[in-house]
Amino acid sequence: MLPNYAYGDGIGNCATQIRQLLHSWGYESKIFAETTDSRLDAIHYAEFSNLDNPWVIYHYSTGSQVNHFILENCNRIILMYHNVTPAKYFAEYDGEATKHCVWGKEQLKPFAKAVKGAWGVSQFNANELNNMGFSSVSVVPPVLNFDNKKLVEGKQETCSGLNDGKTNIIFLGRIVPHKGHDDLIKVFHFYKKYVDDNSRLILLGGGDYSGLYFESLTDLVERLEVPDVVFTGFVNDEELVEYFNLADIFLCLSRHEGFCIPLIEAMRHEIPVVALAEGAVRETLDYAGILLGRVNHHEISELLGILMTDKKLRQSVIDSQNRRANDFTIEKTSKIFKDSLRSIISQSS
Repeated sequence: MLPNYAYGDGIGNCATQIRQLLHSWGYESKIFAETTDSRLDAIHYAEFSNLDNPWVIYHYSTGSQVNHFILENCNRIILMYHNVTPAKYFAEYDGEATKHCVWGKEQLKPFAKAVKGAWGVSQFNANELNNMGFSSVSVVPPVLNFDNKKLVEGKQETCSGLNDGKTNIIFLGRIVPHKGHDDLIKVFHFYKKYVDDNSRLILLGGGDYSGLYFESLTDLVERLEVPDVVFTGFVNDEELVEYFNLADIFLCLSRHEGFCIPLIEAMRHEIPVVALAEGAVRETLDYAGILLGRVNHHEISELLGILMTDKKLRQSVIDSQNRRANDFTIEKTSKIFKDSLRSIISQSS
């Protein structure tokens, strides 16, 4: 169960994969949600029945009336915590999102005494649950088949005109304040002006393109007079593969992440990753990629230039990423999930 079952969303994809796994293991599994994308298959949460006392895996990430519903109507809950973004990041731009973030933190507290088990998709998330009084919290990373996207055939027409020899720096993430798009643009401003004029910044991801935050980003691009900044909007798997195939560097300057799935996707496509070590990013990358301890736009732009010209460094980064990405294969994450699920159920028998 989850509040919003969205197409192409990391949490939604995780719920889908878990349902498929449970089916393959011979268990009945259904997805319940408040809102469901028309391209997906789920049941409205109000139709959930507790008559058979089923086990419920609840994907927690925001404030929602579903949070209250599940506490009132479910007896055997396993919480899968994907993190709630701190409200401070939205306060200047989006009152509704701010409210849901505050609400999400407040609604999380009663789950500590109500659940039979709790998972953080990272140790960063597990630590937050522990600090809120949850007991026996385990780390169960997102259960996703990252290799599926590598097998998808890209839509070449999606990127027509972008395969022109320019250095393509990319980032994948929703257009929301904590993702650090403003810093990405500022870094690219220095990079294009002083390091490599033949370059492009591609910002992949959906979001509110009519909201104040996006407006602030377009204002920044105009103020800096920096060309070749591309906002793609939402991209599906076929389109994403094509963008990844053209990418030279994946740059992430997000200020808060509960896991950061796009890091794994970039590593699986052998794109060198440079990322700010905030939230769970340090943990997700671990020894792989290049971690940044601070945001200095000029320094980062110079680092990107070195990564593009130093072939030995570039290959070393890719090699480290290949090793790290192998820790998140579907075989390994599904085993972690299965072992933890069995443990929780056996302890509750």
